[in-house]
Amino acid sequence: MAKTKVTAPRNTNVETKADIKKKIQFLGDEYATAIKAHQKASEDVKRLQQQQEATEKKIQRLTVLHQMHQKRKIQKPKSICSIPML
Repeated sequence: MAKTKVTAPRNTNVETKADIKKKIQFLGDEYATAIKAHQKASEDVKRLQQQQEATEKKIQRLTVLHQMHQKRKIQKPKSICSIPML
């Protein structure tokens, strides 16, 4: 007698068209969500860059103002000392 080998069907993970459509829909939704998140992140980065530029400009102005104020402080005593007292 010949021995016969019983094998399981090779493709047990057969997906129906409905399953495939569901997966496609799910992946499409995930993609749309990822695109929206990326756009929001991009807008956030632009906003933060604008805030950083504005802050840098303010710091620059304040630094110049501070330097001007320091120069005046240094110059005032010199001008007072140069006036002869009566």
